[in-house]
Amino acid sequence: MAERERLMELERDGQIATIVLNRPEKLNAWSWESARQVASLADEIRFDDDIRVVIMRAEGRAFCAGVDLGMPEDRITGRSPAEKVRNYYEKFRWVHERFNVLANLPQPVLMAVHGYCLGAGFEVAMMGDIRIAADDARFALPEPKVGVSIDAGGDIRCRSTRGDERPWRIAVEDPAKKRDYPEVFGLTTSAVATSGNYESFFDEEKSFHHIVDPGSGVSPIENASTSVIASSTMLADALSTATMVLPGDRGLELINSIQGVDCLLIGSDGNQRRSNNLDLAIRKVV
Repeated sequence: MAERERLMELERDGQIATIVLNRPEKLNAWSWESARQVASLADEIRFDDDIRVVIMRAEGRAFCAGVDLGMPEDRITGRSPAEKVRNYYEKFRWVHERFNVLANLPQPVLMAVHGYCLGAGFEVAMMGDIRIAADDARFALPEPKVGVSIDAGGDIRCRSTRGDERPWRIAVEDPAKKRDYPEVFGLTTSAVATSGNYESFFDEEKSFHHIVDPGSGVSPIENASTSVIASSTMLADALSTATMVLPGDRGLELINSIQGVDCLLIGSDGNQRRSNNLDLAIRKVV
């Protein structure tokens, strides 16, 4: 079996362990193998009593410019659209498990970021407890601009405040792309997540996308988009997917039964349904 390329190195200096991303010629682009190696190094550090702090940095002019799109072996395939959806889910469940090994280290993890920190690189940086950015650091989750979903937790872990008490303006996109934004939320201390049949499909008929009803094994057709507001991004993300696959009014009934949670559902026919307290949960913004 061919030896795997080393994509990162582990340096030790007394009580400090440093994980160094070391593919400068590729701007430290991320891959499935990168996820495997970072988890392996984190496991090595976890039970080392001599290590008191972990630093993650990168060689070259970027921390990590995102996923390596030039690696055909990293593409998700399947013998049918349904199998491709399943493989997609399993692959990214595996990635979340690998990232959690790093995120849950008992030692504090400091991310030293410079240059581009995009997509998967942004998500890796979010695994740290502290992030220190150089003046040239550039952070972004550009996936929606190229029609792919944010899959490795960057949107779930990202949170911030404006500092000027103004609400964040968060627009819900029309799934059919035939009109302006159906709603613009104004949020200050809440989180919002949207699930829907946006952009990414696995067949020409657009019957299979990245959300699958576990009861039927196929993508839901009744709802086109569900946006959930909750106290945390993780809760909002989980409930937005759940309401997306629930038929009829069951999604709204679920949301209305949970205190402090609200949602906007957009059906495949374009009609909107709102939870009981949605208008109270959002601050109207211009």
